[in-house]
Amino acid sequence: MIAQKKIQQMYQIIIKEKRCHKKELSRLILPAIIYDNDNVPYILASYNDEQVLIQSAGNKPPEIWQKQDFLQRWNGNWLKINQKQSHFDIRWFVPEFLKHKQIFIEILFFSFVLQINIFSDNTF
Repeated sequence: MIAQKKIQQMYQIIIKEKRCHKKELSRLILPAIIYDNDNVPYILASYNDEQVLIQSAGNKPPEIWQKQDFLQRWNGNWLKINQKQSHFDIRWFVPEFLKHKQIFIEILFFSFVLQINIFSDNTF
């Protein structure tokens, strides 16, 4: 529980423990962290009518399990993970401004030149 709170603070996410009493996969938001009957966590990446794609902890490759085997192993518990939403302000645009900084500088420069040119032509 303490580690979960540290992870939430470090990555600015919200983790909620959920339970599917009927083990309905359609209620899960994928990818989902699920637990087997021994409370060992797995990542459920994908599923269809017959199979599920599971990633075990560690450096093991993903595995394909039969859906019925998965439903027997799964204890119905899973974690729902959401990102915290920040307030909408100018900071949302800063990365785009920095990405296109050169274009903005050119636009400002040419706007300045055009305005100087217009004022210089309208002298008395």
